[in-house]
Amino acid sequence: MRRLFVIPLLGLLLLPGAAIGMPRATGDGTLSVRGATGTITIRASRGAVLGNVEKATTIVFKDYLSNDGTGPIVIGAQTREDKEDGVTTVYSGKSVRFRLIGGRYFLKVVGSGIDLSIVGQGAVTLEGGTVIDDGVYAFNDDEYRSLPNLRLPFSLGALPPQAPGG
Repeated sequence: MRRLFVIPLLGLLLLPGAAIGMPRATGDGTLSVRGATGTITIRASRGAVLGNVEKATTIVFKDYLSNDGTGPIVIGAQTREDKEDGVTTVYSGKSVRFRLIGGRYFLKVVGSGIDLSIVGQGAVTLEGGTVIDDGVYAFNDDEYRSLPNLRLPFSLGALPPQAPGG
């Protein structure tokens, strides 16, 4: 009888370790942005984002539910402004690093030297700057492409996004 109890218990103990080894949950998509100049907007229904911005004109976080994740963790910002709505915080500065893990959030980054890694579900808008080399992006392990100069919306999810007309 003890053997029958030990085997399921052992399986339950090993399950979290197996889950940690999984790169992402079913249905999640990924976005990688390198060396971008322009505006990147993310409306995530769930997910995580890690970022670094060389020169951040503005970084706007809206954390809709304070208890569903870490909330934004920002290092190196020279300015921080908490808005009266209780969910919005605006940062700016040079060499700003940030992360937000878990939950539903809105993020808008305007600046140059933007590097982001995102995993989750939601909507993304990419808009390059007016410079020739405005950085690159890749969805779901696809090849890197130049950031579009026009505002271009994508869905972040398990299926690779399709650019209009493509």
